Amino acid sequence: MKYIVLAAVIVLGIVGALTYRAVTVSSLNTEKQLAENTVVIDVRTSEEFAASHVANATLFPVEDMRVGKMPELAKDTPIVVYCRSGNRAGQAVKLMQNAGFTNVINIGGLGDVEEYGLKFVSGT
Repeated sequence: MKYIVLAAVIVLGIVGALTYRAVTVSSLNTEKQLAENTVVIDVRTSEEFAASHVANATLFPVEDMRVGKMPELAKDTPIVVYCRSGNRAGQAVKLMQNAGFTNVINIGGLGDVEEYGLKFVSGT
């Protein structure tokens, strides 16, 4: 009986490890998808935005959010935010969630946004 239980544990462990590896490897090979109606918000400064930004992104600096201003969007609108490194975007997500937004995600910094199929444009 001990050997049957031991064999079952070993088999389940191997199957679990193979499944985990398959999911991890396949997720690395797929581009992250955004819903078609997702609003992209750049929370950097206007100077940073003017230099380059994601095509069709809306500028809404995190500094404005810190003083209580929020985007005029429905609270359940799918929103992604980004900045230079992901730090300000993380702060913006918390501020927006505290203001009642329910579907807002930090997609990171400038080096991360292309994983979502987003492209940069230069200038305003």
